[in-house]
Amino acid sequence: MNYSFLFLGLPILLLNIPMEIIFSLTLLLISSFLYHNNEQDDSLFSELILIFDQMNIINMSCMISFQSFHFSIQYLTIYMLEKYILNGCWTCQFIYFLSFLNMIDLPILCFFIMNTFIYMSCQNRDFSSLERYLWHGSQSIYMILALQKLYSFRTFVPFFGTSSHRNHKQIAKNYT
Repeated sequence: MNYSFLFLGLPILLLNIPMEIIFSLTLLLISSFLYHNNEQDDSLFSELILIFDQMNIINMSCMISFQSFHFSIQYLTIYMLEKYILNGCWTCQFIYFLSFLNMIDLPILCFFIMNTFIYMSCQNRDFSSLERYLWHGSQSIYMILALQKLYSFRTFVPFFGTSSHRNHKQIAKNYT
């Protein structure tokens, strides 16, 4: 079993993100688990898992860059039409690139290039185990870098759970 999909949960653990992004990341975790732990063959089940995974990539890209389910639904509709009429996946690649352009800065550019290199080197073959871990690890860092532009990092306080920076000041004020 491949556990590299667990890297995709890091943004949930590290950032104060809203429930709709947590929901989208959870769906991406599930679809990635199914896709990377299912034997890829020509069966209908494998095709449905691939479609589910690509839909979650599109949704997550929209949620990171545009924070909009409405925008996501529009691109998911285009993807479904493209998938069943043309049997292609250009929408998935386009929205991923559009998301990158919307959030671009130097660290994100570095991870985007690394992700593209890994993806291109694995065309027409399965990812090796190391490539899966590199892919999911770099995707996770890419998402964290993009989301941290909009949402703060969680602050872990021993014995108190998580709190914001503002709560630290209040706790300190109460004890002085």
